[in-house]
Amino acid sequence: MPSVIKHPHLPFAWMDVGRPRGERKHRLDCALYLVGTRGSAGEREVPQKEVQVFPIQKSVARVRMDAESGREGWERRRPALRRRCKRTTFEYDGLRYIGSFAPLFVNQYSQAWFDFRHKRDKFADYFQNSPIATEAHRRFCVELGENFPHVELHKSFPDYSDDVWGITASDSENGYVVWGGPPATDPIDGTVVPAACGGSLPFLTDAAMRVLKNIKARYPQAWSRYGFVDAFNPLKKWYDTDIVGIDTGITMLMAENVRTGFVWESFMKNPEAQRGMAKAGFKSYSPTAA
Repeated sequence: MPSVIKHPHLPFAWMDVGRPRGERKHRLDCALYLVGTRGSAGEREVPQKEVQVFPIQKSVARVRMDAESGREGWERRRPALRRRCKRTTFEYDGLRYIGSFAPLFVNQYSQAWFDFRHKRDKFADYFQNSPIATEAHRRFCVELGENFPHVELHKSFPDYSDDVWGITASDSENGYVVWGGPPATDPIDGTVVPAACGGSLPFLTDAAMRVLKNIKARYPQAWSRYGFVDAFNPLKKWYDTDIVGIDTGITMLMAENVRTGFVWESFMKNPEAQRGMAKAGFKSYSPTAA
């Protein structure tokens, strides 16, 4: 992602690797469709990760494209695509937040780079929204760990508790699973994903740090020379053999942001990032005065 911002004349070029020139799609169009989930009426849910696409797209809007016709087509479609995006409000256990039917990571990845602290667009302060969404997820997992069957899944998973919680898209004993909640997505089976808490460090710092320390102390097989395994299931005594870079990466980035703010500060020095956020409608404000 930093290379895209630093070199706006080559936006999302990795999407074209190995494709014949005539088959290449408009790069910004591809990027926009890679993010988010599609609702029942064709509208696209807008999770936090979507916020990252808009500033990037805004900042590289003047980029030279391979074909002028592709550029013109994008310019015609962009307003309609933006209007079709919606921000769904969820409620869980008394918490109200903007969310989507997607795993927890959608609240994390854009905010690893862009600094949304004390900023908002006309819809929300996404940095304040993410802790609420993360807290809803924590409560969801804790309820899954209680002794009585969960009202939604009709079963319980005793490995989940306030000390060990967190699920997001990850490996599982049966392959890759896009699970999360609330509401529950994909068949949850008690798997724990360390990156769920690792990527949440700026939002629920104390709670997430407690979980990461407990995982390392209680489940030594979940720790390796490169960090946490991608996922593990204490109930099945299954431990992933892979350490996945994107999940280890979000943990490292968020840990550094909590520790020093270095990633946020470095990334936001890019004029393209600043211009993108401004054109996307983000403005600084004082949360206490809002």
